Amino acid sequence: MAETYKFISDINVRQQKWTSEVIVAEKYVAKTSHNQRTIYQNMVLIDMQGNKVQCALYNYDITAFKNTLIWSNTYLISNATVKFTDPKRVAAIGPIQWTINGKTKVQAVEEDNRAFLFSTYQIVSFAVLHLHMDNYNEIDILGVVIDVLPKKIVQTKYNNESCIQELVLVNEK
Repeated sequence: MAETYKFISDINVRQQKWTSEVIVAEKYVAKTSHNQRTIYQNMVLIDMQGNKVQCALYNYDITAFKNTLIWSNTYLISNATVKFTDPKRVAAIGPIQWTINGKTKVQAVEEDNRAFLFSTYQIVSFAVLHLHMDNYNEIDILGVVIDVLPKKIVQTKYNNESCIQELVLVNEK
């Protein structure tokens, strides 16, 4: 008998002993917290119904899962810590978030779900990029990189240093 998996929307804060089949939809660079005591890495997972959940790894768990949680790959994830999202977080995806740690079981699935993942993107045309300036909404764009400018170290509003790199993109026009 085939095992049944829970969709992201069916997993709640107090639930235990669950497994969900998910795709790594977004994986961000590890960062240092404002208090400089914690390193964290965020990612977004999506299930085959299109439900998304923000996921976080901290400190040594980032290294432990570095070669396991790869963008666009599919995994069975069991028993991540599920908690309510901090309402102060600007980029929160939904009411809950998962934390993957040493107690979380992560198993790669040999399925190519990239076509489904790509179908969830809502590509924004270059012609309307100006409408998205000065807000915190993430958007998807599609273009060709024609130049990569040198990396720069900038000071953040929290007095941390951050490395940025600008890219020059062109579209079909």
